[in-house]
Amino acid sequence: LTPEWGLVLTGLISGTLAYLMRHKLQVPWNNKEGNG
Repeated sequence: LTPEWGLVLTGLISGTLAYLMRHKLQVPWNNKEGNG
């Protein structure tokens, strides 16, 4: 892979992580654990 692909993959990974983190914070996971 070329260095450019490395930057693209890093950007996609960081963007995906940020996207998942935002949605995880919005979803009330604590309520699910409490009900269980």
